[in-house]
Amino acid sequence: MLAGCVTTRPATVTSTTPWAARRDALTKLDDWQLEGRIGLNAGREGGSGTFTWQQVRDGLDFRFRGPLGAGGFRIYGDDDHLRVKTTEGEEFELVDPERELRERYGWSVPLRSMRYWMLGIPDPNGEAAETLDDAQQTLALLQQNGWTVEYGGYDETAGMLLPRKLTMEGNGIRVRVVVEHWQIGD
Repeated sequence: MLAGCVTTRPATVTSTTPWAARRDALTKLDDWQLEGRIGLNAGREGGSGTFTWQQVRDGLDFRFRGPLGAGGFRIYGDDDHLRVKTTEGEEFELVDPERELRERYGWSVPLRSMRYWMLGIPDPNGEAAETLDDAQQTLALLQQNGWTVEYGGYDETAGMLLPRKLTMEGNGIRVRVVVEHWQIGD
């Protein structure tokens, strides 16, 4: 589904790139993938595992694998139609992902905004409060859509500083992400 798309690679954004130019270049980045570890705590519910997030334009392919391969799921599709497929064989469509995930599982995350937060930038479709690390011209803290995103460090990949650790908190949910590998473009 996501293969074969032609994309334009943004300008290099290093630690000397001013924040506005960094944010603009990363907003245009529409072909990337990351792999890492993720932990979710929603009150008494929670879990952790490994994940892969692939983004090509509006196409999302998020795959979660629990410890020893148990409890996995896949969320895939585009901004208008996301589908969920579980390792138990259940498959369904999400029209309003946040509401429907909350109704089905008791928790939800803002998938559409996370696309941008993973890159270390605010979602351009909403107001945000940004706190910068002035030395690197990167986000240290972001508040948007009722969520707080704290960035715990960046690594350079393909000439760009991209988040290595982030913690997202909102609506009684805490999501911790540790990125182990970034891939930009093909």
